[in-house]
Amino acid sequence: MCFPELRRGRIGVIVATQIARYSPRFHNLPGWRSPEQAWAQTQGQLAYYRIMEECGEMVQLRTWADVENHASKWIAASDAQAATLPIGYLLSLKGADSILSWRHLERSRAEGLIALGPVHYGPGIYGCGTDDEGPLTAKGRELLKEMERLGIILDVTHLCDESMRDSLDHFSGPLWASHHNCRALANWNRQLTDEQIMELVQRGAVIGMAFDAIMMVHGWHHKVFKPQDFGLRIEKSASTLTTSASSPTTRATSASALISTAATAPSRRLSISTASPTSRSSTISSRSAAIPPPTSPEFSAGTSSASCART
Repeated sequence: MCFPELRRGRIGVIVATQIARYSPRFHNLPGWRSPEQAWAQTQGQLAYYRIMEECGEMVQLRTWADVENHASKWIAASDAQAATLPIGYLLSLKGADSILSWRHLERSRAEGLIALGPVHYGPGIYGCGTDDEGPLTAKGRELLKEMERLGIILDVTHLCDESMRDSLDHFSGPLWASHHNCRALANWNRQLTDEQIMELVQRGAVIGMAFDAIMMVHGWHHKVFKPQDFGLRIEKSASTLTTSASSPTTRATSASALISTAATAPSRRLSISTASPTSRSSTISSRSAAIPPPTSPEFSAGTSSASCART
């Protein structure tokens, strides 16, 4: 979604993504032929965000004070004033193949990296992701220790079941699941089981809803099915979630139902959403965010995204 439309939708905070996969020779997923190339790609994405800051389109939010100050401006602004405000962004890394060393992780944290997901699709340097199976690698467990030391949020999105279990057993820092749905809706390991949802909620994590058709329908066939074939509409889903989250009589009857209450809130004045340098997905959400200083354990954020692409 373009900046004017983000502002028109009162989306004042986004999670801005860096992403670059290492795909060695004969790998069946697209990516870069070396981790060094992957690192360079993420730095190019960061450079784009910096240029958008220079243009006045975006502003990076690194601390809780940054978020509070930014949110107060958006909440107080009229629609006309909001049309000229920069969009705040929280920096996140999707898949850690580009992290060449702990020095590079420290450098990323110094650049304002808030959250990190160790894997994306398939096998990675640090663990196993969507459509794969297996625990974290030994280096993946070391990564979690360094993330915890630096105060970086663990994004459990895209971790396969075994790697997620391994991560939750070896990481005691802040958690989020930035863009997920329930396995009860779409039965594949890209989605969360009821048991995973319950554990994340019990540990204070925030679970972001994903309005991606492939995550809402069992057996979705990409480029064959269409959202309208199943009556999938962002407006309808968002209305249902907001009503559920704001109703005083709402009580979750299953873990799957908790996603709607964990990921949404009734506020219509300021929203937070996810984005990436190459994303073409439209986004919608209604929750504020908090960022810790490097030594603080406190952090919470809510995210949502909408598209018909695999994410």
